Amino acid sequence: MNDKDKKPFRVFSNCQEYSIPIWQCPAFLFSVMGIINVTSCLFFYFLGGRYIKEPSMLAIIILGIATFMFFLAYAVTRSVEKLMEINRNKTEFIKIVSHQLRAPLTNIRWSIDFVMSNRKGKTEVNVEKEKDYFELIKENSQRLEDLLSDLLIVNRLNEENFFKYKEDVNFVDVIKETLQDYKYLAKASNVEIITRVIDKPVYVFANKILIETAFENLVKNSIIFNKQGGKVEISLFRHPKEILVAVKDEGPGIPKADRKYIFQRFFRGSKAFHTQTQGTGLGLYIAKAVITKHGGKIWFKTKEGQGTTFFITLPIRKI
Repeated sequence: MNDKDKKPFRVFSNCQEYSIPIWQCPAFLFSVMGIINVTSCLFFYFLGGRYIKEPSMLAIIILGIATFMFFLAYAVTRSVEKLMEINRNKTEFIKIVSHQLRAPLTNIRWSIDFVMSNRKGKTEVNVEKEKDYFELIKENSQRLEDLLSDLLIVNRLNEENFFKYKEDVNFVDVIKETLQDYKYLAKASNVEIITRVIDKPVYVFANKILIETAFENLVKNSIIFNKQGGKVEISLFRHPKEILVAVKDEGPGIPKADRKYIFQRFFRGSKAFHTQTQGTGLGLYIAKAVITKHGGKIWFKTKEGQGTTFFITLPIRKI
């Protein structure tokens, strides 16, 4: 249960959440409409008392008006809240994407400027220096490609046919391929990856590309948010009706204040900002959406200073 469930009537915190004046926030509007509802019921009660002599009939009419006004108020405030949420997500999207685009584009431009100035009017060039800058261009180009890929996936997550193309996928192969793709990142980050995976194939009925993307996001996070010299432990367990996959790291853990938002779109935890870790805040959102659409579950356990373990389950495909 999150804070919204515990505190449904929280006018001031709701206004702060959306960064808007109190008279524009949904909770305040709902409160005002509640007062209007009570006033209307009293008005019709005294007015109806003059013309309707049957108390039970008057009570039914007042109850009907109160019910209608309540649902009208709820519908209006929910619509306003959704519009506020969309506007906030749009603002957050523009802020994050513009920041994520600016950094790699600036690095690419500076690298190209250096290479051009290094060659201009010179018969000999510093090949090693240029090689470093070409590597920087390649790295930042990859960052842009990853960002665009995430945005395209998020844009299509609500399309039903996006998950239509499924096949029998051996999750053991998914783990092996992911480790192959991220072994250089792990080495560069001084992180050791340990696997505890059964030898026999374990099949799930899934969209292979999306399942790989979801799992890769968990592995990548466990590497980049790990400590120097830390370990990542990947385990796969087979149960009668499902598989259980665990990705454990030895990083700083997820602060308590961040935990309820961890799967939200564009959310980046405070640890990410403190460590200047690159990212869009879409990885875990995509992972949860993909796993859920495949009939699975995703959750985590964390302890500050000791690390985090993400768990996913998926229905087994019996072949």
